[in-house]
Amino acid sequence: MNDFSSPSQFAIGPAGIATALVPLDLIWTEHCDITGGVVPNRTPAWDAQHALWSGRPLATLRPHIELFECFSTGRPAFPHAYRDWYRALFETRGLTPPVNDADLLHDRHERYRFFDHTLRTQGATAPFLTVRVKWLKDRNLFMLRDGHHRATFLHTRAQRKIAAAMPFEDLSEWLNITAAREVHGIITAQQRRELYTPILNPLLFDLPTHRDFASQTRLEQLLRHLGPRRLPGPVLDIGSNIGFFCHHLAREGVKAVGIEPDPDHHALACALSVLYRLNPTFHRKTILDFFAMDQTVFTGCLMLTVLYHFMATDEALPLLDAVNRRVESYIIWESGHDPEAEKALIQSRTKFTEFTLIGGTQGTGRTRELGIFHVPGFTFPTTAQRTPTARPGLLPFMFR
Repeated sequence: MNDFSSPSQFAIGPAGIATALVPLDLIWTEHCDITGGVVPNRTPAWDAQHALWSGRPLATLRPHIELFECFSTGRPAFPHAYRDWYRALFETRGLTPPVNDADLLHDRHERYRFFDHTLRTQGATAPFLTVRVKWLKDRNLFMLRDGHHRATFLHTRAQRKIAAAMPFEDLSEWLNITAAREVHGIITAQQRRELYTPILNPLLFDLPTHRDFASQTRLEQLLRHLGPRRLPGPVLDIGSNIGFFCHHLAREGVKAVGIEPDPDHHALACALSVLYRLNPTFHRKTILDFFAMDQTVFTGCLMLTVLYHFMATDEALPLLDAVNRRVESYIIWESGHDPEAEKALIQSRTKFTEFTLIGGTQGTGRTRELGIFHVPGFTFPTTAQRTPTARPGLLPFMFR
C-alpha cells in the first residue's frame, strides 16, 4: 500500500454536491425524525410499523429485497412481504392504499426493468441509480433521503458500493483525512498487504481483504436473517481482529467489547475507531485472560471462526464454560472446517441449546456455516415504539 485510494472514488459536482462510492454496510434506511421527513396523518400505529424498518441497515429491508429478487429470478409468487408493508403504510394512518395489488406489482416491475436496463447499459454509478443520503457523523453511516428502491435493487445485484450524492462537507467529514493518514501509517508500518475485513473509508478501499468483500457477506446474511429484529447488548466479540463487527454494532448503538490478542490487529482496530468516530472497547488480551480480570455479563457474543482454533488445544472447554457463565442469551457463530463437531460441543457443554442456521459462508479457502445459538425461549427484540411527533404532510420514504 503506497498511497491513498484514487480520487475516482468520488467526484464534486455543482452546488457543492459530491458523489461518492459508499459501501452498502454504511447505507441505512431513512428515519423521518432524523432526516426531517414529514408524514401526513401520522398515528401511533404508523410509528410502530415504521419503526420496524426505519433507521436500519439496508440489508435488513426484507420486503424490498424480496420484491427485487422475485423480479430478477422470475419467481411466479407474489412478493407478499412488500405488499403487506405497502398496505400498512396507509392503513395504519386510516387511509386506503392508492393502488391495488396488481397495479402496485406492475409499477414496481416497470421500475425494476428500468433499473436493470440502466445497470446493464450505464453501470452502477449511473445518475439514475445514484441515491441521496444524509451523513450521521456520530454514527459513521449514511441515512437514505431518497433511493430506497434503487439501493435495494443494487444490493440484490451484488453491488458492494453504490453512488451516493451528499453535500461536499459531508464527504469531507466522512473522509476524515487526518485520521485516515494515521491509519495509512499504521498499515504501512505493519507492512500489511491485505486485511481480513474491509476498511469502510474511500481513501483506504484499495487494500484487498480475505472476508466480507463480496455479496453475500457474513454481515449481510446476519442482517437479512434478523430483519426488523435487533442484537441486544452488551455484546462480546471474541477474536475481534480489526473490529469490523464491533464497529457495526457501535453504529447500531449497541455496546460492543472486542477481545483481540494480536497487537497489530488491536492497534489498527483502535485507529479505525478514531477514523470512524465510534467508541467500541477493545482489549489486547486472550479471551481467558479477559474473563479472569473482567466480570461483565454480556447479553450476546460473537464467535466467528474462533472455536475451532481452541478445539486444537486443551482450551475449548474452559472457553465454553466461561462463555456459558458470562453470556446470557445468544451466540452468533461461524464455524471452522468441521461445523458439526463445533455445534455438538456448544450444545452439549452450554445452555445455548437452540440453533438456527443462517447460511453457508466461504473464507480463507474453507466452506463454513454461519448461525445463531440461543437459550430456549429467547427471541431477538424489535425496536420499541417511539412517541409520535406531530408533523405537516409530505410523502414519506415509501415512494422514493
